[in-house]
Amino acid sequence: MKVYVKSQQGDWLMPTHSAKARWMLRAGKAQVIQRTPFAIQLTYAATEHGQPVVIGIDDGGVVVGIAAVANDEVVYQEEIHLRTDIKSKMDTRRSYRQGRRHRKTRYRTPRFDNRSASHKKGRLPPSIRSLHEATPRRGRKQPNREQKRNGKNVVSLKGFNRLDTVRFQGQVGYLSGFNGTSMAFIRGEDGRYIATPGKRYKQVPLSKIQRLHHNQTDVRFLVKQPVTPSWPSSRASLADAR
Repeated sequence: MKVYVKSQQGDWLMPTHSAKARWMLRAGKAQVIQRTPFAIQLTYAATEHGQPVVIGIDDGGVVVGIAAVANDEVVYQEEIHLRTDIKSKMDTRRSYRQGRRHRKTRYRTPRFDNRSASHKKGRLPPSIRSLHEATPRRGRKQPNREQKRNGKNVVSLKGFNRLDTVRFQGQVGYLSGFNGTSMAFIRGEDGRYIATPGKRYKQVPLSKIQRLHHNQTDVRFLVKQPVTPSWPSSRASLADAR
């Protein structure tokens, strides 16, 4: 598994192996800045040498495959599942619009061919445009929804700090944020939320959380100040906690 690396100045470097990333975290030469996908940032000045990367895209009708290769080694790969419900949604909207003309309401004169978007030169139908925009949309920078959510919360609550290693319902994860005065969000090693079984919401009560490791760092979710957890985030560390 590859781990993405940022320099001390904030520039992206070539990915490294997970074993080397764990060693750098234990030695204090790197810190965790992102968990999904997992990425670290160096804490010392290093040379910023890049290598040529070749990106291949398999453009399919339902699934698009993307892979990046450097030095005959795959450093990134992903599958994008395209939407196939655009046409059906537009058909449903058209049926609702046509049904309004037959109701017992004020008379509505039928209008045809009055949509200016249909006359634009080079216009693509919404279903085809969605397929073409799905691939470049993945290449743009994804918004950090976790930062937006946790930016309104406090750093600690009732003795718990963010990034504390905790156990809930037999699952081990870390606190990603708080909600209100007695609820918290927990993410597992795969980045998914750990919630109460049978409940649709993601918050869990603090009274039912068991803390395994306390993070004493004053965590601030800022753009230019990366998060510094007090324990190396890796599959091995969570396995040891169990």
